[in-house]
Amino acid sequence: MKAIKLLIFAIIGVLVIGAVIVTLIYFYTDTFKPTQEIFYKYVSEDNAATIIDTKLLEQLITNIRVTENEQDINLGISAELKDDIVVENQTVNFHNKIDIPNKMIESTITLGNNNNEELFKFNIVRNNNLYGVLINDIMKRILFS
Repeated sequence: MKAIKLLIFAIIGVLVIGAVIVTLIYFYTDTFKPTQEIFYKYVSEDNAATIIDTKLLEQLITNIRVTENEQDINLGISAELKDDIVVENQTVNFHNKIDIPNKMIESTITLGNNNNEELFKFNIVRNNNLYGVLINDIMKRILFS
């Protein structure tokens, strides 16, 4: 009888020690955490500043504001909402021209699909405090209807 009690205490002791070890591993390590949670834990503001060269980025933004330049930005977009595909393989293209002496900015924004077909295109122009928007599809419909 004493041997059975000793065996039961030993088994319960091993289970309690095992539960404590698993609990400590869970709370003090990243062993059981999903990769996305681990990523956000380690990419804090301090770490993001070391990953992204902020001085170079600030210098680039300053150069864009004070010198004449052109930029082309191309983005690919896909989105899901609760396992339903909302947007798939769409593109957004920005073409910007900045003319500092004349205080003019011109932007062309094109929305398209993955076959490089233009679905919608419009231009925005800023001259001092005046803004203008040109939507080519609407102008064609107005002029040729």
